[in-house]
Amino acid sequence: PHSPYGRHKTLYNKMIAARDHGASGILFMNRFETADDNNLRPLQYRQSSSTAGLPVIQITHSVANEILINHGQSIAELRSKIDEQLTPLSFLVGCKVSANVNLKFAKETASNMIGFIEGNDPVLKDEYIVVGAHFDHLGLGGSRSGSLDPDTIIIHNGADDNASGTAGILELSYKLMSNRHLLKRSVLFVCFDAEEKGLLGSKYYVENPVRNISNAAMMVNMDMIGRLNDNPVILGGVGSSGNFENIIADARKNHTLDVETNMGGMDFGRSDHASFYRENIPVLFFFTGAHEDYHKPTDDWDKIDYQGEKEILDFIYDLIIDVSQLEEKPAFAEIETNTTNNQNPVFKVTFGVIPAYGSQKVGLEIDGVSKKDGPAAKAGMKKGDVITAINGKNVRNIYDYMTRLADLKAGQKVKVTINRDDDEMELTLEL
Repeated sequence: PHSPYGRHKTLYNKMIAARDHGASGILFMNRFETADDNNLRPLQYRQSSSTAGLPVIQITHSVANEILINHGQSIAELRSKIDEQLTPLSFLVGCKVSANVNLKFAKETASNMIGFIEGNDPVLKDEYIVVGAHFDHLGLGGSRSGSLDPDTIIIHNGADDNASGTAGILELSYKLMSNRHLLKRSVLFVCFDAEEKGLLGSKYYVENPVRNISNAAMMVNMDMIGRLNDNPVILGGVGSSGNFENIIADARKNHTLDVETNMGGMDFGRSDHASFYRENIPVLFFFTGAHEDYHKPTDDWDKIDYQGEKEILDFIYDLIIDVSQLEEKPAFAEIETNTTNNQNPVFKVTFGVIPAYGSQKVGLEIDGVSKKDGPAAKAGMKKGDVITAINGKNVRNIYDYMTRLADLKAGQKVKVTINRDDDEMELTLEL
C-alpha cells in the first residue's frame, strides 16, 4: 500500500489513465494466468462509475495471446519486461477487436413511511421535529449487496442496523402520541428506505418534503442504537447548533445514560441526518458504535441490548419534549471539520464540497458546500453545480474527481469547469 504505484492499482484508475491518453476502449485481463483461464475476475456495475465514457471488457490470457500472435511475444513475456524495467510498454498490433456489451437496467420502487403528530401551540405547531431511522438492510446478502460476508446467501436481519432504529421510531411515536399534550411543536416520524443504497430515501424526502422544510426545528437520526452494553451512546452532530450543548446538558440531568457528545457526525455522509444537515437543519445522530457483526448475517436479535436501547429512547423522548417547548427553534451552525483526522491521506487538499452521491449526471454534482471559507465557497461554487473538468482533465463521476484531487497540492490554483443550469463556467480555486 505504500508503493509509489499503489494509487494506480485499481482498475478504475487504470481506465482513467488510458482515457486521458485517448483510448477508445480497454481490454483487461488477470495479471497471472490461472489453471482455469476462463475463470474471469468478477466485475460489477456501479451507477457512480457508469459514466466512465468508454467500454471496458475483460478477456482471458488465451484471447490476449491470440491478439498478439503476430507480435512474437506472449503476455507473460511482456509482463516480465514491464516488471524489470518499471516503464510502460506500448506498441501497435495488427488486429481488430469487435465486441458487444449488453447491460439490462432494472428500476425498483422504494418507499418512505411517514407519521405525524401535531403540536398544541397555535403558532409553534407549524414547526416540527423530524425523528428518523432507515428500515432497509441487505436482504439475503450475496455479491454486490454490501454484505461483508458476501459468499453466504442467507437472510441478513440487520437487528442493530437498523431494526434498532426502526423499533425506536415505533416506541417514540407511541409514547409521544400518548403524551401529545406536552408537545408544543409538531413531530414528524420518517422511516427511510434505500439508506444502504446511498441515503436515497432521506435525500428524496428533503427534495420532496410533506411539510415546509424550512419549518424543521431539528432532525434526530437513530442508526444502530442496539449495542449499548454499558458503553456510552455516541451523540453526533452536536456542533450543528450552538444551542445543542445546553439542551443536551439539561436533558442529562434526569438520566444516568452515559452520553459521549461529538461535535461532528462520525463521517457526516454515512447516514440519513446528512441529507438534512445539507439543508441547513440542525441534526443529532444517536449511535452505539461499530461491531464485528456489521453488515453480516450475525447481526441478529440475540445480540441487542434491549435495556440499553430503552435508556437511549427515554433520553431522546425527553430531548424531543424539551425542544418542542423552546420559544425559539435551535439555530443552525456549520460544523467545523478536522480534515487532518477525517480526510483520506491520499488527498493533500480539499475543495470543501459535498458530492451528490445518488446523482446520475455526467460529472460530479455538488450537494452542498461543506466549508464556508473553503476553496469552492470562495470561488463561488454552489449546490447543484456539476464539476466536469479539473485543469482541463475530464471529470465524469466521483471516481474521476477523487483521482484528479489526488494530483493536487496545497497552494495550487486550479481551473475547474462546471455546469450550472446548462451554462458552462470556469472557476479558479485556490487550494
